[in-house]
Amino acid sequence: NLVEEANEKGQLLHDILIQHRLVKEIRFRGLFFAIEMESAALVQKIVERCLEKGMITFWFLSCPNAFRLAPPLVITLEEMKEAAMEIITIFEELG
Repeated sequence: NLVEEANEKGQLLHDILIQHRLVKEIRFRGLFFAIEMESAALVQKIVERCLEKGMITFWFLSCPNAFRLAPPLVITLEEMKEAAMEIITIFEELG
């Protein structure tokens, strides 16, 4: 059941990332995320660093302080944890 699993995986990513001091807010439905940070400049650095590490993210034109993340529905819980920890590492490097 991809929809049910997407909600579980999305909640896992939310629960890991929301704990970081740089994260102001996380809006999500399933595996579609808007992760709000302190500034547009920080978001730009995060997007660039994620791309260097092979994670596709992008910023929002309507909300420059947030970046979007949309992992594939078939991502495993273990892969989601790994991605979350990689994003936390990027936050630590930049913040």
